[in-house]
Amino acid sequence: MTASIRVQRLRALLKQHRLSAVIVPSADPHLSEYVPHRFGRREYLSGFKGSAGTAVVTADHALLWTDGRYYEQAQSELQAGWGLMKLTDLPIEQWLAEHHRDGTVAVDPTVHSCNELGSLQAHGLDVDLLSSNLVDEVWEQEEGGPPPMPDNLARAHPLEYAGQTVEEKLATVRSVMSSAGATTLIVSELDEVAWLLNIRGSDIPNCPLVLAYAIVTLERATLFCGKGKLDIEARSLLAEARVTIQPYREVTEALAVIGESVGERVMLDPARCNASLASQVSDQQRIAATSPVSHLKARKNRAELRGMEQAHRRDGAAMARFLAWLVARVERGESVSEYEIAMVLRDVRAEDPFFLGPSFDTIAGSGPNGSVVHYRPEPEGSLLVGPETGMLLLDSGGQYIDGTTDVTRCLWFGGTGSVPPYVSEAYTRV
Repeated sequence: MTASIRVQRLRALLKQHRLSAVIVPSADPHLSEYVPHRFGRREYLSGFKGSAGTAVVTADHALLWTDGRYYEQAQSELQAGWGLMKLTDLPIEQWLAEHHRDGTVAVDPTVHSCNELGSLQAHGLDVDLLSSNLVDEVWEQEEGGPPPMPDNLARAHPLEYAGQTVEEKLATVRSVMSSAGATTLIVSELDEVAWLLNIRGSDIPNCPLVLAYAIVTLERATLFCGKGKLDIEARSLLAEARVTIQPYREVTEALAVIGESVGERVMLDPARCNASLASQVSDQQRIAATSPVSHLKARKNRAELRGMEQAHRRDGAAMARFLAWLVARVERGESVSEYEIAMVLRDVRAEDPFFLGPSFDTIAGSGPNGSVVHYRPEPEGSLLVGPETGMLLLDSGGQYIDGTTDVTRCLWFGGTGSVPPYVSEAYTRV
């Protein structure tokens, strides 16, 4: 099914439900930057593959808002009939207020934060909180429907790299909660769940994360992901820390029960908690605050610092071996495709037994592709890098058991001549 037909079917649903517009963000229910394929609704609808962007569809418009990293990419990937809105254009709320103030804007509250919802309402917009996602309804009309939820097995993160036990982390979090007068903490961001409970997974491409929520009270902690998601070691680790495990989708019901309890005070971050989860507790019960887990995990302990250093040392050695290979090929007068560069670099990193995978899709952009900020070479259509290529932008990284790397290098392949002054100046300014 083409993107234009998808938009037509989405517009038919808007008309059926008497809605004037629908907002389709990039996010999943955890408001992640990178999402499982199951939640790639904006890409499915528009064709744009970047990690940041929000689509708005009305009876007359199909628009994508994104930032400067993605202007070139969006212009090349957006399907026919779509328009690009830049940061210098009107914000979504203002655009809707000017064009659809008298209509109703459809929003899936599971993929919008409390603050985002509040901003729409503050602009005077009538917002309909959907009980089901309209893009999913379109997707389900295609053969196979949306991708399934990820079911990759999660593992325990070894204490020698975590530096703190789950019990120690929970005790510190509870101390912060108690000081703030909170009886319950909602942990919805995936990196915070992984750090707090010392688990790692592969539910999101390039990120060692598990699709899960956690609810922490002053007496107990619950992980919502399902026992089938955890390997034996991870289940044992959590059992020792007295963390119970429940199915992923039961988090809403669990919060509703807490919301009905007198005297409960629930700490949540209105900028990072989705509006559907937050609605399970009353405004009077909420303590709006940045998650304490965010601050705690930002301050690295000795084991984490040691892991970061060791991962970078090994990754640097792998990068040196790779660059030696690439330069030798070019100096022999051979050409290598951007895609081959990305694949060989991955293979060199994979020689490390600690290697889990890339930390993001390798950016290997030569010539004009170097200006596409998040360019990703594909098997078909990659440019060749050879003796007269000029500049090559190489931005890559690795996920290791003990750390994560992100390394950018620029190489000049300009034959026997020196680097032109304008190239040096541009590089230095950047």
